[in-house]
Amino acid sequence: MFMKQPLCHAGMVFVILLLGSQGFFLSAQTVTGKVTDAANGEPLVGVSILIPGTSTGTITDLNGMYSIDLPETTETLVFSYTGFATRTITLNGQTIIDVELQSDVAQLEEIVVVGYGTNSRKNITGAVSSVAVEEVEDLPLTSVEQMLQGRVAGVQVTQSGGGKPGGALSVQIRGIGTVGQEPPLYVIDGVPIQAGEGGQLGTSILNSLNPNEIESIDILKDASAAAIYGIRASGGVVLITTKRGKEGPVRISLDAYTGLQSQNQSYDVLNADQYVQYLRDIHSGPDGQLPEAFVNGQPPHDTDWQDELFETASISNINLNLSGGSKNAVFSAGMEYFDQNGTMVGSAFERFSLKLNSDFKLGKRLKIGESLIISKTNTIENGGSGGRRPQEHAIKQAPTVPVLDDSFLGGFGHPDVDEGQDARNPIADAQLLTNENTVYAVLGSIYGELELLRGLTYKIQVGLDFRYGDFFDYNPLFEQVRRLRERSSLNWRRSENFNPIFEQYLTYNRIFGQHNLTVLAGYSSQSFKFTQIGGSGQDLPNNTVISLGATAANNQAVSNQAETSLRSVFGRLNYNFANRYLLTANIRREESSKLFRSGEPVGYFPSVSAAWRVSEEPFLRNNSLISELKIRGGWGQIGNQSTLSNFPTDVNLNTNVFYVIGGEVVQGIAQLNSANPNIQWEVSTTTSLGVDLGLLNNRLTMSFDYYRRVTDDLIWRASVPGSFGFGAPSVNAGEVRNSGVELVLGYTKTQGDFQYSISANLTTINNEMVSLGQDGLTEIITGGITDDLSGVSITRPGEPIGSFYGWETAGIFQSQAEIDAHAEQSPDTAPGDFRFVDQNNDGVINGDDRTTIGSPIPDFIYGLTANLNYKGFDLQIFLQGAQGHEIYNAAQRWLEDLRQNFNQGTAVLNRWSGPGSSNTVPRATRSDPNQNLRSSDRFVHDGSYLRIKNLTLGYNFPESLTEKLKASRLRAYVSAQNLATITDYFGLEPEVGSLSSGTGLDAGLDRLVYPQPTTVIFGLQLGF
Repeated sequence: MFMKQPLCHAGMVFVILLLGSQGFFLSAQTVTGKVTDAANGEPLVGVSILIPGTSTGTITDLNGMYSIDLPETTETLVFSYTGFATRTITLNGQTIIDVELQSDVAQLEEIVVVGYGTNSRKNITGAVSSVAVEEVEDLPLTSVEQMLQGRVAGVQVTQSGGGKPGGALSVQIRGIGTVGQEPPLYVIDGVPIQAGEGGQLGTSILNSLNPNEIESIDILKDASAAAIYGIRASGGVVLITTKRGKEGPVRISLDAYTGLQSQNQSYDVLNADQYVQYLRDIHSGPDGQLPEAFVNGQPPHDTDWQDELFETASISNINLNLSGGSKNAVFSAGMEYFDQNGTMVGSAFERFSLKLNSDFKLGKRLKIGESLIISKTNTIENGGSGGRRPQEHAIKQAPTVPVLDDSFLGGFGHPDVDEGQDARNPIADAQLLTNENTVYAVLGSIYGELELLRGLTYKIQVGLDFRYGDFFDYNPLFEQVRRLRERSSLNWRRSENFNPIFEQYLTYNRIFGQHNLTVLAGYSSQSFKFTQIGGSGQDLPNNTVISLGATAANNQAVSNQAETSLRSVFGRLNYNFANRYLLTANIRREESSKLFRSGEPVGYFPSVSAAWRVSEEPFLRNNSLISELKIRGGWGQIGNQSTLSNFPTDVNLNTNVFYVIGGEVVQGIAQLNSANPNIQWEVSTTTSLGVDLGLLNNRLTMSFDYYRRVTDDLIWRASVPGSFGFGAPSVNAGEVRNSGVELVLGYTKTQGDFQYSISANLTTINNEMVSLGQDGLTEIITGGITDDLSGVSITRPGEPIGSFYGWETAGIFQSQAEIDAHAEQSPDTAPGDFRFVDQNNDGVINGDDRTTIGSPIPDFIYGLTANLNYKGFDLQIFLQGAQGHEIYNAAQRWLEDLRQNFNQGTAVLNRWSGPGSSNTVPRATRSDPNQNLRSSDRFVHDGSYLRIKNLTLGYNFPESLTEKLKASRLRAYVSAQNLATITDYFGLEPEVGSLSSGTGLDAGLDRLVYPQPTTVIFGLQLGF
């Protein structure tokens, strides 16, 4: 149906040519030529060419060519095209006329999506930033979050999933505002989406979205812009608009690439000979015996486990888009297949996606349309086992263990019983265990828009965010560490998120004199339903029958359901006087089912912002230097309910409780938690001041912002004694403050065939926990992460959230005399042990001497993009980095363990062995009486880095070739991602997000993050 629209359009033009004027039948001349873009020489498709004063004309074809028969009286032709200045050409007897059209700045005025509408960039009063999609649309990006990283001031993107295929990126807008969850609200084509219950940490909810199909990304960074989204906006709002059709003939574009990924770094660990010598050293004393396998002879194997774990992996993508339409009906359809194998064996990600958008005009007043995205993603993960990640097993496993060993059931090598360690074979886990998550997603909406009166428009939209997940976790029967049998097991769960939304709103626009007024009022209702069903069991009959019904032991069934809803009314007022004085006010009234039984179930979130376009004042209007100068400021409040449980105001009961009554086991009921009827959502109050400046006809641009965000009424569990008996209630307590500045600079210049542009942004971040709020609570020491990382992060007033916590070191004791002169650490402290600082000078080293030893929050983050174009060549380089933060490296703790039979890093070759031998690596001792492995600044490193995220070189082939192919564009490119990283960080990956909770409480803990690979890609783009 849609494909026929351009044919209809062409048919209409043909009829016009036949019926336009009688002079046509007496045509005396034929004029031909080509119409191109003056900026880059590319042909323009669908340019209208008309005889002035008539409806007679034609349009350019796919190659920008045209041919028109003219009456002999014709003197001029008019060339017009959307986004370009119209040109009138005098014929002067010419029969071949090539025309270049210049971009029309007025027509191409940047339009920004602001939530329930759009506005021109020059009239924006709040803190709204946009991704320059035109800068990234020719890059082989794999996710939406990659389009944000380093390209928008105030937005920090870290790899919470690391380089894992399909892994999530953590997005923080203007700092960490809470001790709980605070993700941005993503709104895709008008449909808000949120992470579903039961979702896996490290997996992005945006995985289903094809980045090739994105038209624009706009970020509402503070309350002055985001208050219209109420209690889901404190983490910022990311508005994503996918590509829609444009009037003209059908255009086809194909973008395909393939490439290789590699991991070029690894930790330096001991080889087999060094490992055996290390074992002999730590077992030489009275506290241990050397395992029998290493008493005599040479080691039988020398396995490089990291080399076995990582491999060169493929990545490929093919994307096809079709778009076009007539004056009254346009469409855009996109299809994609993306396939990425991980550089870590046993990991992969695959995506199929289909997008279809269409818009129809029915008469002069009614428009209808739809947006639809359908996708299937499949994530295969090598997540490790036994609570450890694969990299941990790889650096710990003895190099003397072979990868393959037929003597073990399953065929993989493992440590034997007497080797005294339990690291697993990470290749066996990758090959034998199955951890697969398949998600089917549908995101779509239909809308109708009716002009009721002149300037008054009514719009209704019904949308759906639907996800169906199938999680499959299977372990076959095999032998592993110390010949222990790994029981076969199966865990299979299926879940569904069904989130429909209904919205309607009125927009009224009126211009009277120099006054421009726009008023918006609307209603929104969205519900969220999560259901899950599944089962698990052990001891399947063999490794080929994989069914829950075949499990013979520990059979369990699980079924969960949760349902919440939001109901809101909202409004906005925009006022503009003489294009100089601008005012915006937003408000949203929220009702959440989570608080329907609370004392105050309704919340109000207002904001106001204003701007003065100084450059529109008469004294600056025609200034040759200053082309744009705008001063703006805003204030507002927004909320966060992400940390709230579904029913915090009600007591939850558990029916899976059993009692013995009268000698019989009976099922009963028990209380799980206590309720708090006074709980409320968190509230962030933001203040922002900014200046936008353009010089030399906006060739040089600058934007500066100061922001301050204070979040009150933090939501967390109350501090209660262990004797409380059941779960503590949620309470509102505490305050967090974020402040900083944002600076964006840009410069563009064209000189002959050479064009270049440079843009840079920098954001400073000052985060402080102002108060904890709860009576008697002075600090939060994060625990329960892992056994070896428990208690290494602290949150307390006056310091950043999630600061690192532990002892400060002052070198290594070289003699007994130094120990005697120092505060008491342990009765068995000996030369070669770490010296810890006595912070309170009480002569004893204990828990009171722990102090803040670093912060994961950078002083500033930044990004730089440079684009260069010369004739057919284009080059882009993109740099991104962070400065002034620390990372707690857990890998170093294992690599310098010096107690156990795990393999070690090569740093232990220079361990303390006598006075003066080392002041950084302690002695080897199995008992570690001095607790050298306690949390200390020994494991805290500067995490600052600068990374070449992308370097892309492309070439647009000349018209002589594209004409032969009947194509409008042919471009080939080569791109390198993560090409180089400049850092002093000890670990492999300096981009470290939250470890386990997804909050700032445990950020910056590097427990062997999946490192991002270096990727080289070759691609081709073809247009018709």
